[in-house]
Amino acid sequence: SVFLGAKHAFTHMRAHQPGSIINLSSIAGLSANGNSPAYNASKAAVWLLSKNIALYCAKMKLDIRSNSIHPTFIDPPILDGFSARFGKEEAFAKLARQVPLG
Repeated sequence: SVFLGAKHAFTHMRAHQPGSIINLSSIAGLSANGNSPAYNASKAAVWLLSKNIALYCAKMKLDIRSNSIHPTFIDPPILDGFSARFGKEEAFAKLARQVPLG
């Protein structure tokens, strides 16, 4: 799990600073879409865990950074049903509208 990975990495990094913890989240963790609440919540949790680790390290004056990466949509087979429902071009246009930077 992300929590256990960060916990064990932190233990080693604290003794061997500087360090950086990088967690992989998703753009789906930055806003709700109404279709995948469990997925959205799990990715938001990764984002907030990363921010909390960063704040804790800053408060404790530790030279350890913590960030999360939020990749956007790609064209995996899991989206085939979505693409078939709207047509590939319209499906990706809908997904692109969910990306804050466009």
